[in-house]
Amino acid sequence: MGLSVDPSSNLFCWRSLLAFLALVPAVFSQQETPAPTAFDWTKLSASPEFNWVPCYDQFQCARFEVPLDYTQPDADAKVGLAVLKLASKYPQNDTRYRGPIFYNPGGPGESGVELVHQLSSLFVQVFGDEFDHVGWDTRGVGMTEPALNLFPTESERHLWLARQYGPRNYLSDGLGQVLAHAKVTGELAVQRANVTASHMGTADVVRDIMAMNTALGRDKVMYWGVSYGTVLGQTLAAMFPDKIERLVIDSVMDANEYYVTTWSKNFLDTDKVLDFLFNSCSASPTCPLHEKTSSGVRSRYERIMKNLEQHPVPVVNGSTYGVVDLPMVKSVIFNAMYSPYNTFIPLAQALADLERGDGNAMYTISARDDSTWRCDCEPTSASPPSLAILPEVLTAIACGDGAPVADDYNALAKWARDVERTSDWAEMFSFRINCAGWKIRAANPFAGPYGGNTSHPIFIMGNTADPVTSLSGSLAASKRFTGSTVVAVEAPGHGSISVPSVCATKLLRAYMRDGTMPPQQYTLCKADRPIFPLDNSTDPQAGTQTHSEEDMDLLGALEELLEKVRIPTHVGV
Repeated sequence: MGLSVDPSSNLFCWRSLLAFLALVPAVFSQQETPAPTAFDWTKLSASPEFNWVPCYDQFQCARFEVPLDYTQPDADAKVGLAVLKLASKYPQNDTRYRGPIFYNPGGPGESGVELVHQLSSLFVQVFGDEFDHVGWDTRGVGMTEPALNLFPTESERHLWLARQYGPRNYLSDGLGQVLAHAKVTGELAVQRANVTASHMGTADVVRDIMAMNTALGRDKVMYWGVSYGTVLGQTLAAMFPDKIERLVIDSVMDANEYYVTTWSKNFLDTDKVLDFLFNSCSASPTCPLHEKTSSGVRSRYERIMKNLEQHPVPVVNGSTYGVVDLPMVKSVIFNAMYSPYNTFIPLAQALADLERGDGNAMYTISARDDSTWRCDCEPTSASPPSLAILPEVLTAIACGDGAPVADDYNALAKWARDVERTSDWAEMFSFRINCAGWKIRAANPFAGPYGGNTSHPIFIMGNTADPVTSLSGSLAASKRFTGSTVVAVEAPGHGSISVPSVCATKLLRAYMRDGTMPPQQYTLCKADRPIFPLDNSTDPQAGTQTHSEEDMDLLGALEELLEKVRIPTHVGV
């Protein structure tokens, strides 16, 4: 669920833009994923029926037409949703065919097209090949038309975002600078994209799901969403409670928090993530920061961070050069928290290198391109899809959905202090501040309540140490939806997909395939291995729990997919 930076690719300019806001987790990975075959989305005409064409080798693509404004369904203004499908191996008239599952990767503003393109093999492994696995770019996103883009050129975008790098407490004038930039972005949206931005709301996306589901010949819907996708899932279940066949929400943001724009509970579990790093590192001699105790690892980490305050590390490596400073390293660490099982090992090595005065690995992981960026390319409709999130897309959806924020500087400063009491890492997010500059409201909102008695109970998941959606969101959602259950994984990371857990995956599979609910309202599963191997073995499964041969095959598939997961880390959830 991200970006890959390949300087030889024609996507380098496009994908490097978000590096100013976040790292690119693909850099952590030891395994490269080949770029998909290009596909020209402009050749597809939008239609209220699905006219599938082959794309990206084994997939099918279509552009599905929906009204821009559902209150005026016959108006000329339309949206052409970009939709990608990995088709079931069974035709629709075969009794073994199970129908489509719709996937949303969060953001808001991430590409569902690219999510299914990247992870379809995992979905087939877990849920089965009797289903169609369907991803789409929601309104204003990616290959969907019209797309929201406030900047006419990529160089303009790059220069604007370059002024906003780093956690807000490290900016020269902190919160005030974030607020001023938010107001500029909000005014640009009014001038350049008012109509598009006003029709990107979550309620309209729900209506799009139901329209697609109906066009595919289905009455009830099957859906899987992570992060912001859980807000979409809760809204779907609340708006159409009698149309739910299966609904999974993983790493849940409390919909009530989201729609009132408070964003106050996201970081309740963030500090626990590093605790897992310190504990696992102390138990493994393979960890580059290894000490005999977790407190010893923590002390070593804190010394490295403290030293960076006064001694940023210069990096010159051929044509690549820059400075590794504390704001950069905090951004790298925070983004690594999203998927610790494939990021913490190289992160620990980069920190150990910094301890010796070598910043090359950390600079590479940061994906900063201060010395290498060249605006000699532009994205095209033939480019492979990307999980890159344009900041204005994220803001348009989240702030357009939420209650208007009329706070002045002092009120926002109080909000920031209150949130930062839950975690030092809360400075990485400025959602409420960004929303104070946003003026465009979602045109057709749903007023709630965000709960109810669904036609089939919903399945809720979360990790006990999620950096941006605390487990409290899962528990709160479960209280509002009758019959729902929570499966928690005792592990760090954003999304159960970021953790190898046979226990959680088997429960998820039983739910999606057979509708089977876990026997208890709350189930706690274990991760199947530590972050760092327990001995000098390089086997990623070293230290795993004992499983049957079938379960080990599933665990092997999960491990393989962990190498492919590209979680799009950013100033969003």
